[in-house]
Amino acid sequence: MNWILFFLILFLVYLINFFNNIDSQNRKAIKYFRLGFSNMRKQKIEFSSKVMVKYICKILSLPVRDKYYLDRLLEGSIYFSYLYYLYPELVGQLGSKLYWVDVFQEYNINHPKLYISKLDTKITNYHKIDESQNYILKPIYGGLGYGVKLIKGNEISKYLHNFDNFIIQEKMKDCIFKQSTIYRVNTLYTGEVFCMTRQSNTGITTQGGPFINCDNDECFRNNELKAKFTVFLNKLKNLHKTKFDKVICIGWDIMIHCQEQNVDFYCLEGNIFCATFRYADKNYRQYIDEYKKIVNEFYTINGI
Repeated sequence: MNWILFFLILFLVYLINFFNNIDSQNRKAIKYFRLGFSNMRKQKIEFSSKVMVKYICKILSLPVRDKYYLDRLLEGSIYFSYLYYLYPELVGQLGSKLYWVDVFQEYNINHPKLYISKLDTKITNYHKIDESQNYILKPIYGGLGYGVKLIKGNEISKYLHNFDNFIIQEKMKDCIFKQSTIYRVNTLYTGEVFCMTRQSNTGITTQGGPFINCDNDECFRNNELKAKFTVFLNKLKNLHKTKFDKVICIGWDIMIHCQEQNVDFYCLEGNIFCATFRYADKNYRQYIDEYKKIVNEFYTINGI
């Protein structure tokens, strides 16, 4: 009986310390997560269960961490929780790769060519497949890089036969940097840029690999490339401000694509519930403090 009492007291101390390390903004975000939980369960988003278990285990250590730990770990994504409660239909739209194809086409924003989509059991062919070429397969509702594959054209029929809800896209060709390069630009509901990084790795997603903070380092090889990027980014900033002003922040994944002598930028998709800054960034305290001010202003304006 004494041992049971001991563990109950220990658990109570743990809970007290846990909630003492959560400020009022975190509490509000958690409240909306709870209110929108039933809507969240209806979403079709796919992600790795291993990634979620990793995050949960790290959150459990919150009572022995400093006041920045939760915000740093979740990289600002917790503040999107209001979307599940207030705008669940919008969450469903923005979570679909096919939705972004239509949006980018409407706003004349470069996007990888779509070759095939399979939505549930319906297959739609948009362009002819070359069986000798490489293509990118993505789950329509995938998140955190889940299920993204590099496949050959002659493998596509196998996936069409065995799987549903995916798209086959053109593979981007980067002729500027040796490794695959993805720019992650986080824009705000005001149309301003919050932060930007350039990530290079040998993979095909934004998960993993070294990154450069473009606020502190030069992310472009020359001024011509930088000028072209600025023009392209202005389209995304305008898109966010005019069409998605109820979304506090959108993380845009942008790649370089080279066709013969032409070098241009293409946007893969817009991400919500995204990292608004990098966990490993040495300036994370500065980003957290600045972003929480933006969150407070956004919540106040929108009555959240």
